[in-house]
Amino acid sequence: WCKSRLRILHVHPDGRSLSWKPALGEPSTNKRPPKLDLSTCKEVRHAWSPDPENPMFTGTPILRQKCEAANAHKSFALIFPKRTVDITAVTADQCKVLMEGFSALCFRLQVANAAANTGSGSGGDDAKKKVGEDAEEDRATASVTLTNNSTMGGGASPSKMLGFKKSFR
Repeated sequence: WCKSRLRILHVHPDGRSLSWKPALGEPSTNKRPPKLDLSTCKEVRHAWSPDPENPMFTGTPILRQKCEAANAHKSFALIFPKRTVDITAVTADQCKVLMEGFSALCFRLQVANAAANTGSGSGGDDAKKKVGEDAEEDRATASVTLTNNSTMGGGASPSKMLGFKKSFR
């Protein structure tokens, strides 16, 4: 699949698989898009959220490379074990809704997996509690990012504050 094109996201009827297709008028190929298991999504990260692997920067390496600074406020990544799916929404409000929706869906799928893997014993509650604590921590981070309406100041350029390279095409 080509990168950086308009896509229509599709959550399959099973409620756990994500794929996409080109938007009307966009080029298409004969290749099938990947079908990603949302229960394996490790994180939903806004472009302005700190990158835990590189705390001096925000977002993900691909978002920093490909996302224009003007679109960062409406961009986020679904982080899977071996790849990311980087999404720029049409509006900041749509970005917030999509992030909250994907976060909730991925969390519920992970809770369901944890419950299924532990059986009906008391260990299931501990697994749910642990997954719940992790997801709550992630949601708190996303919430802080999404409600940050302050203007950037302090003399640093917006591109440096966002962790983006200065040269954009």
